[in-house]
Amino acid sequence: MVEVWPSILVPSVVEFQLVPSQGFGPRSTFGVQQVISTDRGYWRASLSSFNIRTPDQIREWRAVIASLSGSLGEVLIGPFDCKNSPRDISGPSILSGIPFSDDTYFSDGAGWSQSTAAGIVTFSRTLRSTEAVVTITSPGSIRRGMYFSIRKRLYIVTLVLDTSSTRVSIRFSPPLRSDIAAGESVDFSRPQCLMRLASTETGSLSLRMGRFSDPTVELEESPLGL
Repeated sequence: MVEVWPSILVPSVVEFQLVPSQGFGPRSTFGVQQVISTDRGYWRASLSSFNIRTPDQIREWRAVIASLSGSLGEVLIGPFDCKNSPRDISGPSILSGIPFSDDTYFSDGAGWSQSTAAGIVTFSRTLRSTEAVVTITSPGSIRRGMYFSIRKRLYIVTLVLDTSSTRVSIRFSPPLRSDIAAGESVDFSRPQCLMRLASTETGSLSLRMGRFSDPTVELEESPLGL
């Protein structure tokens, strides 16, 4: 079962980084060193300074870390980067509190949420592709350096190749983790990635006076299904 990172646990400091798979040869007497790259890498994340102040936050932290069973479990989490997403600046990047069709909500009073910066893949792409055409279905322009996700895998735009009123051609990294069919959704507002704990020690919760904590968790992209 894949855990979804609790929405009440928000870090103050976020670092998402692609770690390339590279090998280094010996350095010559002239200082030259050969570098061999086998892949564009995988995602690592360091999330720190969570402002844990309520009993609900304490319980949720304990539960999600315990449920991951060290590095065995998977968690769906994003880079918390909605302020840099492509959106209409006059409105929010995510709409929340959306009820069911009969105007009812979940038992805790919460509703559904919906991205306001989204798109669909215009043409099918194969595994390991690094370019795609996206049909934009919401306001906002696509810029290099923006995150997006497809099928719960995270990517970053490295180059905008061409744009029109409704379509944008982009280059991205890392390569596609799977074949993608035309019409599949692309999320720019709240991109997410399947990750696991980077070590069995990370995510510890030390409470001050039994109430307060500012913990850190280290994550890496899950290799399961790749």
